[in-house]
Amino acid sequence: MFGQLTNRDSLRDLIVATDAHNQISYHLGFGKNVTRRNLSKTNERRDRKILEDFAYYLIDIARNKRVNNNFEIEGEVSHLILQR
Repeated sequence: MFGQLTNRDSLRDLIVATDAHNQISYHLGFGKNVTRRNLSKTNERRDRKILEDFAYYLIDIARNKRVNNNFEIEGEVSHLILQR
């Protein structure tokens, strides 16, 4: 998820990003040593459905935050349409 949210292009790119934040990588759930091999093996074993469901959950939250009433017309407008 960290790779997706930070727009990483590859495992190598993800490793570079996590190395830049190695002081907090443990708290991000990566452990102490993050390698491309470790990430690759983990991705092979992980059920993709879990990540898919979580992604849709985050998308739903983002969509709900973008909903606004900018184009709604307040008041009674049906009679205006019929008078024309």
